[in-house]
Amino acid sequence: MNKMKKIGVLITMVFGGLLFFAPQAQAQQDAGYTQYMFNSLVHNPAYAGSRGIISTNALYRNQWVDIEGAPESITFQIHSPLRESNSAVGLWLENDEIGAHASTRIFATYAYHLPLGSGKLSLGLQGGLRNWRSNFSQIQGAENDPLLQEEINTWAPNVGVGAYYYTKMFYLGVGAPHILSNKLNESGTYEEETHIYATTGLVLPLGRSVKFKPTAQLKWVTDAPAELDLTAHFLLREVLWLGVALRTFDSVDFLIEYQFTNQLRAGYAYDLPTSDIREHTSGSHELMLGYDFCFNKSRIVTPRYF
Repeated sequence: MNKMKKIGVLITMVFGGLLFFAPQAQAQQDAGYTQYMFNSLVHNPAYAGSRGIISTNALYRNQWVDIEGAPESITFQIHSPLRESNSAVGLWLENDEIGAHASTRIFATYAYHLPLGSGKLSLGLQGGLRNWRSNFSQIQGAENDPLLQEEINTWAPNVGVGAYYYTKMFYLGVGAPHILSNKLNESGTYEEETHIYATTGLVLPLGRSVKFKPTAQLKWVTDAPAELDLTAHFLLREVLWLGVALRTFDSVDFLIEYQFTNQLRAGYAYDLPTSDIREHTSGSHELMLGYDFCFNKSRIVTPRYF
């Protein structure tokens, strides 16, 4: 069996294990991001340290503007390899609000990177806490529904796993940020659901000053429709990314990112809805800001494609 086949077998085994542990779910609870390729640590702990330096990234998403109570999310991540080691660590935080519900997560990550073929295979673990808050008194008519009488404000621990194979021009990963099925209220009516993310991407040179980077992310939850993001980016003169994306059942998206310096980058995404909700909103907006700390200038590589 050659090395690439071994990689495929390993990723398949990890992915199969995640499916085995996935609980029955009724809907997707985790926030979704159009610029998922810049927010990988939130979805896969094995991404920690893969950029080779101390890397930070922040995302703010305002979904379905003009609709009261529409989702609003903000996330921050920082991760780095450990000196003289194959290990890496990271930390990420997220706050997500939708209507009368809110969720705050904080997770610490650990990854171990193994040389494999022309790239590296990283295996990751994470652990942390999630706070769920639901104020049903904000919902009109809640007083008439017995299921909406119990207020929720609870903290619950959880763990996540992931695998990530990467080279300079290609990556493939699968992760589950939280795999435990926590009860969110005393009656057990509401339950935390496992989400599984499979991601891949590559870079193809199209000439001296243009590169093409297609990426994809599949989000899967039991008993809920799988959501697929397909994105096509073009890199111009190593500083400007322009992209278009398609999210199944939801939107067509437009992306732009600019590399201001070797360490500073910023991006913006606009989602144009394709579902029936387009009659009530002008779309969704997403801002990204990233910065890489590097105290050894010889280690700075620009651009870093993933």
